Amino acid sequence: MKHLYAAVLCLLITIPATRFAAGEGDYSDVTAVMNQLISVQKEYIRALKKAKKDDEIITAINSFGDSVISLHPKILEINKKYPGLRSANKIPGNVYELIESSKEYSKKVHDMTLLIVYRFSYNKNVKKAIDNMHTRLSSYEN
Repeated sequence: MKHLYAAVLCLLITIPATRFAAGEGDYSDVTAVMNQLISVQKEYIRALKKAKKDDEIITAINSFGDSVISLHPKILEINKKYPGLRSANKIPGNVYELIESSKEYSKKVHDMTLLIVYRFSYNKNVKKAIDNMHTRLSSYEN
């Protein structure tokens, strides 16, 4: 079950990114959202690496969940604005690079989350924060 939480989290981050990953023209709004997503991913990884105490880990987990949820309306807006971008037939270079970068960070997010699950499996508060994040993000899966 613990692996499931991290796997779902990873998918929640990469699937929306690939949905608006194709097309031609100026997609500055797409790249802006992708850059925000990558920034959120980097911050989560940094915060978990830096954390020394349980409460710092819980804060990082909660902040990450909040940030991903705050991006969700922007992702929906992009999907609505560019319905043709759901197909990955033609991916502009700059968007492609951002997607690849986000995929790399998604793997790191997944790995860091798994590490936290294993290292702090004894801690009910950390487990509760991860469960809460999973529950909150699951509703944004599609």
